[in-house]
Amino acid sequence: MVCLLVCTVRQALYLSLSSVSAPRPVSPALTVPAPPSRDSSPRPVAWDERRVSHLKKQCSDTPVYTREIAVIKVGGSLLFDEKGELRIGYVRSLIPVLRELSQSRKLVVVVGGGRVARKYIGYGRELGLNEGALDKIGVLISRVNAALLFSATYGTYSAVPATLDELRLLIASELPILFMGGLQPGQSTTTTAALIAEAFSGRLFIATDTEGVYDKDPKVFHDAKLLKKVSVSELLAKFGGSQQAGGYRLLDLLTLNIIQRSKLPVRIFKGEPSENIRRAVEGEDIGTLIIPE
Repeated sequence: MVCLLVCTVRQALYLSLSSVSAPRPVSPALTVPAPPSRDSSPRPVAWDERRVSHLKKQCSDTPVYTREIAVIKVGGSLLFDEKGELRIGYVRSLIPVLRELSQSRKLVVVVGGGRVARKYIGYGRELGLNEGALDKIGVLISRVNAALLFSATYGTYSAVPATLDELRLLIASELPILFMGGLQPGQSTTTTAALIAEAFSGRLFIATDTEGVYDKDPKVFHDAKLLKKVSVSELLAKFGGSQQAGGYRLLDLLTLNIIQRSKLPVRIFKGEPSENIRRAVEGEDIGTLIIPE
């Protein structure tokens, strides 16, 4: 009786499974020609080996993107308030600025982790996590922030690129605005932005919560002076030392070394109001210009 019952269950399970057809693979869309309506949003996509392989095949016959590339680092301090709440008004004002700028150039927007990342890093420290693990948490939070901005811009969700190779595939696409978070532990998102600008011969703009680079910390010293122009060597003399996760300065040592070796012209400015981003990208003299040597 027991044997008969087991055989019957096995046969029923086999028939049930065999009646379910395997799902058809969904080819991810390479381009988004215009912000789609929410009713026609494509399914979320994830970056895996199959997706990268598919994109490479699609991009093999795609002409290289020839327009100017502007890499814009948007600090997390601009996106979140002191309590770690998203500044909805700022995000809503930022999106049309990015869309306007993307009419004549490709934009790569690198998003910082901000206070949300620091909050989770603080939780991790209390739980005894090491700096490497905390860095990974910070990178993940920055990618969540980037995905949020992507969704707000295009009206749909997509996984953001996590490597330069993944980004390279999308730069060859027709997407006018790309969003990224951090690349790997041990790097600030400012370093990520510098690496992207170096890899794709782009111009680098760093939007932060201060007017630019000062001769000393303006949040501590009221007599700090804004530097309108400064060389990389001068900055290297001011910045350096060890870094803890979530505790990066305005320009960390690794970022400065990348700027120096690639001779990147960099403009650092206050990103609020968001109109300042348009002004900086279009060539107005605001904030601080870092002169390559």
